[in-house]
Amino acid sequence: MARTPSRDLTPVIQLGLKAHRLATDEGAIVPRLPAGFLDGLAADIAALGTLAAGARQAHLDATLATETQNAELDHAFQLVSAIRTAVRRAKPRPDVRRMYGVGHRLDPRSVTHLVVALSGLIDRATARPDEARDLGLLDRDVAELRELLATIRAANTRQETRRAKAPSSTKERDAAARRVLAAVSRIAGAGIVEFAHDPSKRAPFEALLEPPHRKPKSASRPAVPA
Repeated sequence: MARTPSRDLTPVIQLGLKAHRLATDEGAIVPRLPAGFLDGLAADIAALGTLAAGARQAHLDATLATETQNAELDHAFQLVSAIRTAVRRAKPRPDVRRMYGVGHRLDPRSVTHLVVALSGLIDRATARPDEARDLGLLDRDVAELRELLATIRAANTRQETRRAKAPSSTKERDAAARRVLAAVSRIAGAGIVEFAHDPSKRAPFEALLEPPHRKPKSASRPAVPA
């Protein structure tokens, strides 16, 4: 039974419970299974719900972290754009405009772009405070730039950590689901052999191997010879 677990693990859990119940009720097949096999299946079934919830939470955390980061990036983009506009309108020398990033491309969703832009503004305004004041940049503007830079760096670290955690949680969930499906297949095989000459008892084990119901594909129109 080679199946790939889907996001909805309810059918896998139900199938595992059905197979475990069959094996328990028909104790004659137990000797055909490895020692501790049914206990291992029961443990995987019990853990699967927790693992599935953990994977969903990890993905939710990653999504929320991304949304938080995007909000901070938007805030930074608005301030950097406003400062560049004010500098351009002040008509300083071309080299000064370049130092403030005027004319440079700024991607509102790029952490790298905004970190570089914020750092550049902070460095220039700190190194040339008189020039910054002449351009209309106040100390509280520089303080806000510093705060945004620190916030974006921290948000990016959290977001990357949570994004890295999500695949790991999903991997654990999928591994447990595959073990349950493999156990179901093993139980089905044991029951089919044990009850090879008893159709009524063999049928429930064969049913474990039936693929999930799928809607039939619409019939394709026969090709018309040219």
